[in-house]
Amino acid sequence: MFAELKRLLHPFRRGFAWYIVFTMLRQGLALGGGYGLVLLIRTYEHKPAQSVLLALGVLLGYKLLLDTMDQVMGWKFARHVSYPLFRQLSVNVFSKMLALDQKWHQAGSSGARRGEITNGVSKFAQTSESVAREV
Repeated sequence: MFAELKRLLHPFRRGFAWYIVFTMLRQGLALGGGYGLVLLIRTYEHKPAQSVLLALGVLLGYKLLLDTMDQVMGWKFARHVSYPLFRQLSVNVFSKMLALDQKWHQAGSSGARRGEITNGVSKFAQTSESVAREV
Protein backbone atom coordinates (compact mmCIF):
# COMPACT_ATOMS: atom_id res chain seq x y z
CA MET A 1 0.00 0.00 0.00
CA PHE A 2 2.78 2.45 0.89
CA ALA A 3 4.69 1.51 -2.25
CA GLU A 4 1.62 2.35 -4.33
CA LEU A 5 1.17 5.65 -2.50
CA LYS A 6 4.84 6.47 -3.04
CA ARG A 7 4.48 5.67 -6.75
CA LEU A 8 1.43 7.93 -7.03
CA LEU A 9 3.03 10.85 -5.21
CA HIS A 10 6.49 10.54 -6.79
CA PRO A 11 5.83 13.09 -9.58
CA PHE A 12 4.80 15.64 -6.96
CA ARG A 13 7.81 15.29 -4.65
CA ARG A 14 9.22 18.68 -5.69
CA GLY A 15 5.95 20.43 -4.84
CA PHE A 16 5.74 18.69 -1.48
CA ALA A 17 9.41 19.45 -0.72
CA TRP A 18 8.92 23.11 -1.62
CA TYR A 19 5.92 23.28 0.69
CA ILE A 20 7.77 21.65 3.60
CA VAL A 21 10.76 24.01 3.22
CA PHE A 22 8.57 27.10 3.19
CA THR A 23 6.53 25.79 6.12
CA MET A 24 9.74 25.46 8.12
CA LEU A 25 10.77 28.97 7.05
CA ARG A 26 7.38 30.33 8.09
CA GLN A 27 7.59 28.61 11.47
CA GLY A 28 11.06 30.07 11.92
CA LEU A 29 9.64 33.53 11.20
CA ALA A 30 6.84 32.93 13.69
CA LEU A 31 9.33 31.92 16.36
CA GLY A 32 11.71 34.75 15.52
CA GLY A 33 8.83 37.23 15.53
CA GLY A 34 8.11 36.52 19.17
CA TYR A 35 11.72 37.06 20.16
CA GLY A 36 11.90 40.13 17.95
CA LEU A 37 8.89 41.67 19.67
CA VAL A 38 10.47 41.12 23.08
CA LEU A 39 13.70 42.70 21.81
CA LEU A 40 11.74 45.64 20.41
CA ILE A 41 9.94 46.19 23.71
CA ARG A 42 13.15 46.01 25.73
CA THR A 43 14.99 48.36 23.38
CA TYR A 44 12.35 51.10 23.38
CA GLU A 45 10.78 50.68 26.82
CA HIS A 46 12.02 54.10 27.95
CA LYS A 47 10.75 55.93 24.84
CA PRO A 48 7.03 55.05 24.82
CA ALA A 49 5.90 57.35 21.99
CA GLN A 50 8.55 56.15 19.60
CA SER A 51 8.17 52.50 20.64
CA VAL A 52 4.41 52.40 20.02
CA LEU A 53 4.72 53.71 16.49
CA LEU A 54 7.68 51.48 15.73
CA ALA A 55 5.98 48.43 17.27
CA LEU A 56 2.81 49.03 15.24
CA GLY A 57 4.83 49.37 12.05
CA VAL A 58 6.86 46.24 12.76
CA LEU A 59 3.77 44.23 13.73
CA LEU A 60 1.92 45.34 10.61
CA GLY A 61 4.84 44.43 8.36
CA TYR A 62 5.30 41.11 10.15
CA LYS A 63 1.61 40.23 9.83
CA LEU A 64 1.60 41.15 6.13
CA LEU A 65 4.68 39.02 5.55
CA LEU A 66 3.16 35.96 7.24
CA ASP A 67 -0.19 36.38 5.49
CA THR A 68 1.51 36.77 2.12
CA MET A 69 3.57 33.64 2.75
CA ASP A 70 0.41 31.72 3.67
CA GLN A 71 -1.36 32.82 0.51
CA VAL A 72 1.58 32.05 -1.76
CA MET A 73 2.15 28.66 -0.13
CA GLY A 74 -1.51 27.70 -0.53
CA TRP A 75 -1.61 28.87 -4.14
CA LYS A 76 1.61 27.07 -5.08
CA PHE A 77 0.51 23.87 -3.35
CA ALA A 78 -2.78 23.92 -5.23
CA ARG A 79 -1.05 24.73 -8.52
CA HIS A 80 1.82 22.26 -8.26
CA VAL A 81 0.34 19.41 -6.22
CA SER A 82 -3.43 19.35 -5.70
CA TYR A 83 -4.71 20.05 -9.20
CA PRO A 84 -2.05 18.03 -11.06
CA LEU A 85 -2.61 15.15 -8.62
CA PHE A 86 -6.35 15.22 -9.29
CA ARG A 87 -5.72 15.38 -13.04
CA GLN A 88 -3.24 12.49 -13.03
CA LEU A 89 -5.46 10.27 -10.90
CA SER A 90 -8.53 11.05 -12.99
CA VAL A 91 -6.78 10.34 -16.27
CA ASN A 92 -5.24 7.10 -15.00
CA VAL A 93 -8.48 5.79 -13.54
CA PHE A 94 -10.62 6.68 -16.54
CA SER A 95 -8.10 5.26 -19.01
CA LYS A 96 -8.24 1.96 -17.13
CA MET A 97 -12.03 2.12 -17.06
CA LEU A 98 -12.22 2.82 -20.79
CA ALA A 99 -9.83 -0.07 -21.46
CA LEU A 100 -12.41 -2.51 -20.09
CA ASP A 101 -14.30 -4.52 -22.66
CA GLN A 102 -17.61 -3.36 -24.13
CA LYS A 103 -19.60 -6.07 -22.33
CA TRP A 104 -18.65 -4.68 -18.94
CA HIS A 105 -19.91 -1.23 -19.90
CA GLN A 106 -23.17 -2.65 -21.24
CA ALA A 107 -23.76 -5.02 -18.31
CA GLY A 108 -23.35 -2.43 -15.56
CA SER A 109 -24.03 1.22 -15.19
CA SER A 110 -20.64 2.61 -16.12
CA GLY A 111 -21.93 6.18 -15.68
CA ALA A 112 -22.63 5.51 -12.01
CA ARG A 113 -19.21 3.92 -11.62
CA ARG A 114 -17.65 6.98 -13.24
CA GLY A 115 -19.37 9.19 -10.65
CA GLU A 116 -18.15 7.01 -7.79
CA ILE A 117 -14.62 7.08 -9.17
CA THR A 118 -14.68 10.86 -9.53
CA ASN A 119 -15.90 11.14 -5.94
CA GLY A 120 -13.10 8.87 -4.71
CA VAL A 121 -10.43 10.75 -6.65
CA SER A 122 -11.74 14.05 -5.25
CA LYS A 123 -11.53 12.68 -1.71
CA PHE A 124 -7.94 11.56 -2.29
CA ALA A 125 -6.97 15.02 -3.59
CA GLN A 126 -8.74 16.64 -0.62
CA THR A 127 -6.76 14.42 1.71
CA SER A 128 -3.49 15.75 0.28
CA GLU A 129 -4.75 19.31 0.78
CA SER A 130 -5.73 18.49 4.36
CA VAL A 131 -2.27 17.10 5.04
CA ALA A 132 -0.76 20.28 3.64
CA ARG A 133 -2.94 22.45 5.88
CA GLU A 134 -2.00 20.41 8.94
CA VAL A 135 1.69 20.75 8.17
